Amino acid sequence: MQLSSLFNYQGITLEIVIWSLFIGIIIGAFAIWYSRRVLGMLVRALLTAQANSAVTAKTFSDLGIKNTFIYRLALRKNSTYRKIVHIADEEEQKKPNINVLKFYIPEEVNFRADSMYNPKGTTLLGALVAIFAFFIMAILSLVVIPDLITMVQDLVTQFGK
Repeated sequence: MQLSSLFNYQGITLEIVIWSLFIGIIIGAFAIWYSRRVLGMLVRALLTAQANSAVTAKTFSDLGIKNTFIYRLALRKNSTYRKIVHIADEEEQKKPNINVLKFYIPEEVNFRADSMYNPKGTTLLGALVAIFAFFIMAILSLVVIPDLITMVQDLVTQFGK
């Protein structure tokens, strides 16, 4: 059995694995940026306004934030975002209008909210630099790993004699 067969199992090559990881890193970098910058805007506004109960809850207009599709998607029932951002009096409304809903973050999840949605150190430029660095690593991996595999095969062949 050749060592290279480990990297060609059923048509899956090392190159496909490396590029798949690279694509995953790109998606992850933008997901972190999106979460901390875009969704974090509402979280930071609620924390700043000290909206920590249904009584002190605030609407989008109270916070000066435009209600967008992104927030409607993030605020759907059973989402991770809803574990942080709560809706006041949602149960009382049969079909709530998101424009009049009031939002708050309970005090017990303030620390979690701040740590999950703090934008510190998360910039679009930082994400692009990280993607570029991982791109260079992917290229180097595609150049270096085949040579390392050949060296290991040669070493195994030498010991096999």
